[in-house]
Amino acid sequence: MSKEILDKAYNDIKSQQQEELVIDFDAAVEAQKKKSIKIKFRGQVYEIPPETPQWYMNIVNRKLHEVESLKTEGMTEEQLIERLEINDKQNEEIFRRLFGDEFVNEYLNENFVSVSVLNRELLNPILVKWGWKPAVDTTEKKSMTQDS
Repeated sequence: MSKEILDKAYNDIKSQQQEELVIDFDAAVEAQKKKSIKIKFRGQVYEIPPETPQWYMNIVNRKLHEVESLKTEGMTEEQLIERLEINDKQNEEIFRRLFGDEFVNEYLNENFVSVSVLNRELLNPILVKWGWKPAVDTTEKKSMTQDS
């Protein structure tokens, strides 16, 4: 009888230790999905992450790395700022990753969705929710910098 009790206690402890070794990343992702930011466009609701996704940070880090390497080439501050700006292709990539192809195809065909409206009314508010703040440069275009 006491061997059965010891075996059960051993198996319970072993099972508990195994559970403690598991990091449930799926649960973390599901928790993020529950906090998603909802965007409405043409009657459809899109859900995007409540925090900066890793793929966005990769875009930013590539830009920063590019600018850092250009500093040694003697570029002016204005030229470096221009290089930091996200180009049309990257802007489209951001929207495709956030909302999908259907959304991007819809706004590309919408006459009343200009780049400035898209950035001012959609992208900038998203970036602000992610903890970024708008910074105005001398060309009056908006770029985004991370809050400290």
